Amino acid sequence: MAKAGVTRRKRKGFLTTIPAAVRPDIRAAVRKGASIIVGAQRTLAPKDTGKLEKSIGYEMASDKARRRSRGSDPDLTAVITADDPKAHLVEFGTAPHPQGGQFKGTMHPGTPPRGFFLPGYRAVRPAVKQLMRKAIRDSVGKAVRKG
Repeated sequence: MAKAGVTRRKRKGFLTTIPAAVRPDIRAAVRKGASIIVGAQRTLAPKDTGKLEKSIGYEMASDKARRRSRGSDPDLTAVITADDPKAHLVEFGTAPHPQGGQFKGTMHPGTPPRGFFLPGYRAVRPAVKQLMRKAIRDSVGKAVRKG
């Protein structure tokens, strides 16, 4: 509980307070981090037809009219997607279910999950965090030295 007379500063929109001199360097680091994550995800994606692997990509939130998450800055936000309509079925698998169409009446045995999206992200997250920290530290230091 806050003491009387003390107000808490809300963090909502805190990325928008980053000085303009620092933003280009951080944006470049965000792009580099997103490309590292995409590379790891493409490496782990099943190579059956190659369609899923090619559908994985990123874009900066400011480059497209995307709905941004609360408190984030679209200039400093990368959105990573797998645009293949069946990507979620590969990532999480499917449960056994009755089939329709040509094979109506038979049971599909389901498919096991073959994670590529979340495991790829989790594998490189520490390296990307380190990259971001270094970029912010270096950029702020450069801006302070310039005065």
